[in-house]
Parts: sequence; structure tokens; C-alpha cells
Amino acid sequence: MSYNRITVPLSEHEEQILRIAASKSCRRPQDHARYIILKSLGLVTDDGPSLENSKCASVEVGRTQTSAFAGNHL
Repeated sequence: MSYNRITVPLSEHEEQILRIAASKSCRRPQDHARYIILKSLGLVTDDGPSLENSKCASVEVGRTQTSAFAGNHL
């Protein structure tokens, strides 16, 4: 799957709010901005990913599990 990059101009105050919200959700600001966009498009819900996004979500879970196992062996 290929991804496109977009640029969203934010004021300093908006960037600060994004950083706080991302921190509360344990995400990087870039990841939280992506989450907000996907949620507004109906591709992610508070209950989890929708059917259209289920394959992408399972890949993310796999990466998270791999990272957790790698950390336990160090």
C-alpha cells in the first residue's frame, strides 16, 4: 500500500493542542493527526476500525505485538 503525504498549516496554539491530545492517546502528533482524519472520514470509529480499514488495523496490531516481544528479549 502506498501513502501520500499532506501538509496541514497549524498555528502554534493548534499545534500545542494537537501535541497534548496525541500525548493523552499515546501517539505521536503525526499519528494522531492521521487518526483524526481517518475518524472524520468514517474509516476509524471509537469502537475500533471499520470493515473498510480492518486489514490495516490487523497489520498495526501485528507490528505492535512484534515490537512488544522484541522489547522483552532485551
